[in-house]
Amino acid sequence: MNEQLKTGIALIASFFLTFAGASRMLTSQLEDMAVWVAWIFVITGVIGIIANGLKWKKINRSPGTSSPKRNHK
Repeated sequence: MNEQLKTGIALIASFFLTFAGASRMLTSQLEDMAVWVAWIFVITGVIGIIANGLKWKKINRSPGTSSPKRNHK
């Protein structure tokens, strides 16, 4: 498994984690402990989205990837 695929899977998982926490906070009556868990999901998901998004961007810009190359004259 290459680095780009690992980062993509982690980015998708971070989106799901954020969505799970946010939907839990918005859709049901929560107890005190469940509110903290939902907030932790949202915060860690957002941190994961930012970190994995920056890593994904860095991987796509590195010279060893399979992105199309432009000919500069």
